[in-house]
Amino acid sequence: QSLEILRDVLPPDHMDISVSVTGMGYTYLQMGDHARAEQLLREGLRMRVESLGEDSWQTGMSKSALGECLMAQGRDAEAETLLLEGHETVRDANGPVASTIRRLVAFYEKVGREEEAAKFREMVGS
Repeated sequence: QSLEILRDVLPPDHMDISVSVTGMGYTYLQMGDHARAEQLLREGLRMRVESLGEDSWQTGMSKSALGECLMAQGRDAEAETLLLEGHETVRDANGPVASTIRRLVAFYEKVGREEEAAKFREMVGS
């Protein structure tokens, strides 16, 4: 309901809408509704690219979250690309990288690539 209200009162490209859409997408991901999560995370990513550009840390966070969603669906090639791009974007924009690193560790552990997992694990000291 809150998203509907935001869409009614704010311009379609308003940052608050992308924040809500992305947050809802991540909530659906945590609940295991991967199809709905992917739809919302893709919408949030599109909105952030259009309003903030490819190089913003928020766009990078959206890529990383979408990568996690694809990883949960077993779409590993797509997931890895988005996870790496998301991390690099957040890092290069001096954004908060901890969650992007944790997602990369989880991905590389899942696919059995321990050397890559260890490399990212060292970045967060875990």
